[in-house]
Amino acid sequence: MAQLSLWQEWEDWASGASQEISDPLERFINPIRLLIRVNATHPQLAQSLGNPTNSPEFLIKHLSENSSKIALTLAKAGVVSSESQEARFLLFSYAVVAIIKIAITGASLNSAECEKMLVIAMGLLGISEVKAKRSISKKLSIPVISSKQDGS
Repeated sequence: MAQLSLWQEWEDWASGASQEISDPLERFINPIRLLIRVNATHPQLAQSLGNPTNSPEFLIKHLSENSSKIALTLAKAGVVSSESQEARFLLFSYAVVAIIKIAITGASLNSAECEKMLVIAMGLLGISEVKAKRSISKKLSIPVISSKQDGS
């Protein structure tokens, strides 16, 4: 239950950080870029997620709730492939879980390297490498962390 509360707090924060982004692909990928940095922005959530590949169901479920709707909208707009869209999104979600695991467990890769992996994962959705790189090329604006999350 605490994990869900931490997730909802993070999700509200990430959603707020993505609201002003006009490009639909950038708006879709921005929360994932923020999740890559969860250790720094929301350490309690990162700790509660632990090693998300041990039990990826939590992240898959919560990534799917909003992101799959956005991915479907992107498929209808021709931004991502509509062929086998559900299967593509499921594979993409598992790839994101693996990237988040690397980010959370402090493996030797930094955020920029994790984002390179994200570009590859976006290919699972049928997004070209050029479009994927463009969608993550803007400097990421990280909102101020709420006092509830950082323990202040």
